[in-house]
Amino acid sequence: MSGWIFAIPIPFILMYAESWNWLIAANVLLGINQGLAWSSTVVMKIDLVGEKQRGLAMGLNEFAGYLAVAVVAFLTGWIAAEYGLRPYPFYLGILLMLLGLFMSIFFIRDTRGHARKEEDSSAVSLLKNIFWDTT
Repeated sequence: MSGWIFAIPIPFILMYAESWNWLIAANVLLGINQGLAWSSTVVMKIDLVGEKQRGLAMGLNEFAGYLAVAVVAFLTGWIAAEYGLRPYPFYLGILLMLLGLFMSIFFIRDTRGHARKEEDSSAVSLLKNIFWDTT
């Protein structure tokens, strides 16, 4: 949910941007949104499928994400061509941001229980020093 909260001002910043600094600020917020919201969905999908299906979960997640980016890019381009660059294409961003926040609040459940269950039955050893082992 916190990722979607950071997304709330993004379409409004872009609609009313008066300089490139506004766009940079929107990009920073978008990075925070993606880091919190998108990364959480990746981890949650991996929690749900277990250790044997992680690759499939990641592949489906990436496919769905890039397909969604392509569809939204097409739609916003079409909206901009039909109605102008501002503010109309950003209305789609407002709708998607509200939908993401709404779904996170009311429908998405934490998968921590799935991860704990897998941890109990997993044969994979825990990393002793996460930074050095993953670097």
